[in-house]
Amino acid sequence: FEDTLTLFFSDTTFGYTSRGYGHSSEERTVVCAIQALTQLVHLNLSGIILDGIASALKQLPNLEYLNLLRYPITPVLTKAISGRTHLRHLNLGQPFPIFDSGQALPTILPLLPSLHTLFLPGIYLNQPEVQKFAEKLDDVSSLRTLALSIHSGDEETMTRLASAIRRQTTLRRLWIDFGSQAELAPCLLILPQLIGLENLTLGIDTVDPTASQIFVDVLPQLNSLTHLDLGSSVYPIGHSLPPNLVELRINLELLPQRSLTHLANTLHNMPKLNFLVVQYAEAQVTTLTQLLKKLPQLEKLSLIGKFGEGLAPQLSILGSLKQLTINDQNFTNREAQALSRALPNMSSLTKICFKIGTAVNFKEENFLINVLRQLPKLEQVTFLSGGRHDEDVHPNQLIIRNH
Repeated sequence: FEDTLTLFFSDTTFGYTSRGYGHSSEERTVVCAIQALTQLVHLNLSGIILDGIASALKQLPNLEYLNLLRYPITPVLTKAISGRTHLRHLNLGQPFPIFDSGQALPTILPLLPSLHTLFLPGIYLNQPEVQKFAEKLDDVSSLRTLALSIHSGDEETMTRLASAIRRQTTLRRLWIDFGSQAELAPCLLILPQLIGLENLTLGIDTVDPTASQIFVDVLPQLNSLTHLDLGSSVYPIGHSLPPNLVELRINLELLPQRSLTHLANTLHNMPKLNFLVVQYAEAQVTTLTQLLKKLPQLEKLSLIGKFGEGLAPQLSILGSLKQLTINDQNFTNREAQALSRALPNMSSLTKICFKIGTAVNFKEENFLINVLRQLPKLEQVTFLSGGRHDEDVHPNQLIIRNH
């Protein structure tokens, strides 16, 4: 307990000043308790907004891990963080885009020389902030993970940022979300020079013909890449993907038709790919079925979209599948029945997760439960229901282990 502290509370536990509920005695008590843990090295306050946490941080000189997801980015907070010279992991991410809050972020980098992981997603940096960030990034020489959101930046500014990222020779994971006013090309061009890069996430919402072609040309050159997330990218996919991919996340709804054709041909030549996360529209079920036929080696599959009865037979031929997630808020009894007919052939399945709405009444329609009981290797079944599934929702949840 003296080394690690993770707090999980509902919104009713504390009065969040940032949400207009006022300051509570319980909140002050927790802040004082944290402040007294002077040997603390791991602090996770993800989503728990404690007024006064900045003053508590000043009393924690040994912190190596700090997760302040959702915390308002203020000069007081960034000043308190900057004194944690042992810090290796820092997460200041925001669940929703915020602007004009990144002014102080570049200034703390020289004061955090031990950083290995820096998560800043959702804090959209404008051009002056990007310039400062690029200048200070060299002061952190051992980054392994970097996550950024860029709102704006001209070619010169983005070239400086790309050069600074390229000099991070230890970088293994890169996450960048580009706004419509940011020049993408410089950052795309340096990707093949990140020779140790293993995990790449790109968020791109605006098509630029020049950058699109660079993107298509660069992807096959990323030989070290094993995990690729293009779930928020509108850029096309060419005839080839990184050859050693193990995990791929895509959104079929964002891809042009020619990319879907290229993708079907490419997946056939990717024997190492065993984890696919795919979002799709109801009209794309047939396309998805064709893609799955190219991947008989899949071990993990996450489907985000209308399940559709036609998908079930295709799942039954994925003999190596060990983990399956179905995320369909309109999952019906008919689809559950179709899935129950396919499940007996999925004998390797160890985990299955349903993120569904309320259309299926599992208390009355227990045919699916009965089939799940018959799977010999199944260890965990998870049902999540009750609406949207994001960090602001606490859905009804049932987890059954070892049936």
